[in-house]
Amino acid sequence: MRTPIRSRFAAAFAAASLAVAAGCGHGHDHPAGAPEAPEPRTAQVTVWHGRWEVFLEHRFLVRGVPARFVTHLTDLETFEPRRGGAVTFLFRHESGSAKEHTESAPAREGIYIPEISLDQAGRWEASLRIPHEGKDHDVPLPPYTVHGTEADALAAPEPDALEGITFLKEQAWRLGVRTAEVESGSVVEHRRAAGVVAVRAGARSRVAPPVAGRLVPPPGGRLPAPGERVEKGQVLAVVEPPFSVDLLQPHLVESGARAAGLEGEAEKALLEKEQAERTLARVERLAAEGARPQRDLEEARTAAASARLASATADAAREAFRRVAGTYASVRDGAGGAPRHPPVEVRAPIAGIVIEATFAEGEHVAPESILFTVLDASSVLVVARVSEHDLPLFDPARGGAFSLPSIPSSRRPLPGPDGRLAFVGLEVDERTRTVPVAYEVPNADGALRIGMALDVALESGSARDAVVLPAEAVVEEEGLPAAFVQVAGETFERRPLRLGIRDGDRVQVLSGVKPGERVATEGAFAVRLASLATALPEHGHAH
Repeated sequence: MRTPIRSRFAAAFAAASLAVAAGCGHGHDHPAGAPEAPEPRTAQVTVWHGRWEVFLEHRFLVRGVPARFVTHLTDLETFEPRRGGAVTFLFRHESGSAKEHTESAPAREGIYIPEISLDQAGRWEASLRIPHEGKDHDVPLPPYTVHGTEADALAAPEPDALEGITFLKEQAWRLGVRTAEVESGSVVEHRRAAGVVAVRAGARSRVAPPVAGRLVPPPGGRLPAPGERVEKGQVLAVVEPPFSVDLLQPHLVESGARAAGLEGEAEKALLEKEQAERTLARVERLAAEGARPQRDLEEARTAAASARLASATADAAREAFRRVAGTYASVRDGAGGAPRHPPVEVRAPIAGIVIEATFAEGEHVAPESILFTVLDASSVLVVARVSEHDLPLFDPARGGAFSLPSIPSSRRPLPGPDGRLAFVGLEVDERTRTVPVAYEVPNADGALRIGMALDVALESGSARDAVVLPAEAVVEEEGLPAAFVQVAGETFERRPLRLGIRDGDRVQVLSGVKPGERVATEGAFAVRLASLATALPEHGHAH
């Protein structure tokens, strides 16, 4: 874009132009009292292209008259000035003739000041070639008009005036001001909630012996210690009951009563399992027809899985007590009533890690004693405590993300490709006024430990084809959001914003900026301070 240079630059350009004119034999001696020559017309060009920002100032071009092209080069990856190396200006006249001018080095950091004259009036196409890291970067410049005479240049139309906040390139380089292009894209808003890692249903088992007796290791092994992995059905320990016939009678009575109770519990668990599976089949059919929500299907699956586990556990307990009863009977009916020492095996009901081993080898244990606690943490629940006010704002099935409070980089999607929504609570906690929302997520590396606190962000809204800004570009002005748009190399414009949803470090803009415009990001506050200054410094280029 080409815009008129501010009046405070004009004097410097006028002095430079007069000096050039005098050096080239175009100067004139004015008698005392003669009117001063008209001030040369000046303009600016700002181009953002690829890696480079080019901000160029020059006087209106006149055929055969050298003009200084004061050219500021900014690397848009580092936002630092170009500190060395040649650049080449390339011009091509509408008639086909061409001209090149190479400036071997900047006059000072970031600023090249070539003097170039074009010997034909009319329209010239132009570009700037910047060699960098073994590659030539060609930056197209707007077409130039070369006037036939100074009078023609003075009579040429004035470009539209550019108003805004002056912020010199030297200031921007020194203060590390960066800009970013306004983009179109998708944004997703998240609501934050406190979270915790919890055990999923059926993943923690407390192992108790079916009979009283002395605790001994399994044959050829040892009692498992905390931290060791065990497999489902693995023999963890053996209980040796007291086996004199006199001592056996109470255990026979107790065992018979307990076995009868377990028979009933096993039958009840079987009926509940069958009922849960029928319910699951019905909900699956209705969900496939769209008559039941996904949440009902997930709850039915969880209920069926829990019922299957309960039935299997009841069956295992019943079988264990059947073996015990048979052992007692065989001892009671042994030849001559001689006592024997049949062992009772204690097996792991699930695969997992032993997290607690309560008794030592040789200790006496009772049927209600907890010998071991086994935990399967290969997958866990991430439970978010969602405010009752936020709950209607999002669809739990869409999930979000979670991270460890002390490690923001640990952010993971929720539920993720291998996770699932486990359940949404049906009750509001009276104390916290929150509802639990639980997701089952894989935990193969064991990084998520039960009871661990988490930061959870659940999706509450989204927008596609939105105008998106980096959040750091938004500056608060008198309590209202605003951004500073770079409309030219050294000019910014304050724009009030109307914001939409926020997605992490990006924010949706409903009005105020357009895609393709550049806004101040890092250093935006410095531009704001410049907008508040009542007096601006004189131009620091000293060209």
